[in-house]
Order: sequence, then structure tokens, then C-alpha cells
Amino acid sequence: MSRHGGTGSELCIGCMDSNKFTGEIDYLGLDPSVTNGTQFYWNVPSTGVIYNNTPVGTTFSAIYVAPDIAAALYIQIPGSLAATEAVGQGFYTYPCSATLGTISIGFGSKQYAIDVADFGLGQASPGSPDCVGGIVGRSVGSGLAILGDEFMKNVYSVFDYGSMQVGFAALTSN
Repeated sequence: MSRHGGTGSELCIGCMDSNKFTGEIDYLGLDPSVTNGTQFYWNVPSTGVIYNNTPVGTTFSAIYVAPDIAAALYIQIPGSLAATEAVGQGFYTYPCSATLGTISIGFGSKQYAIDVADFGLGQASPGSPDCVGGIVGRSVGSGLAILGDEFMKNVYSVFDYGSMQVGFAALTSN
């Protein structure tokens, strides 16, 4: 995954490339509690969605979060509205010209910011002054969220099946 057709993503099975991230990898143990004790997904506990250092929700392609969390985020973005059914249920629009604050996802004691270049999914329709936001309010299961490429482009990720954990680290460059 990269921005504007550039290169940069890779899949490295059984290895890590320390040239791609800075600092330490923050590992989180998998949490099967949200799927009735069975590990179906790469479930990790999140501390929430954060806008300009203000938490807007504590649970949590796009990033799919509970509808109330999406609403709490978009109410902070001036001019944002729930999108029409033509765009899709749970989607929001905001003025393409808006200056967005910092949108982050929290894990453990760390927050991982989403580059504003990755937040928008594009114009709501050709020639529209409104863009579609990359965080969608849709219930995907109690306490679950799906982190799509809007998030994954912004972190170095390690999926460690042997230790049943996921790790995130800051990228060396975005």
C-alpha cells in the first residue's frame, strides 16, 4: 500500500526489515474475548480513536468502527455530514478543503496517526466539493473494528503467529 501510485509496501514472511521502522515494535497480545473466546481474527485491544488528542471512542480499503464512534469523530470535523445512501450506509462526507486535525488509533500506551492524505476516500461524486471520509460507522461485531489501508499505510506491522501477537512501529518515512 502506498500513496499516489508510489512503491513502498512489501510482504516479508518470517522476517522484519529494521530499515522500514523507527523505535521499538509495540507488541499486543491477541484478544479472543471479543469473539467469545475463539481466536478468529488478529484481534488486539485498542485504546480508541483519537482526534486532536481527544478520545472519541474506545472500541473499534476503510476503517470500520462502531457507528457512535464514527459520529463522535465526524462531529469534530467542521462541515461533515452523514453521507447519502448513494455513498453508502455509515459513511460520512466532509469538505475537501477542510483542514483536518490529527486522527489517531490508540493501542496500549501509543497512538498511531493517520496521514491526512490517507484519510479521504475521494470526492463524494465528480465535481463535488465534499470528500468521503475513510472511517466508516458500521457495526462489525461487539467491540470489534476493522483497520483498513488508511491505517495500515501509516505503521510498520508485524503479525507474529508463533507468539499470537501483533506489533506496530512508526515508519521511517511516510
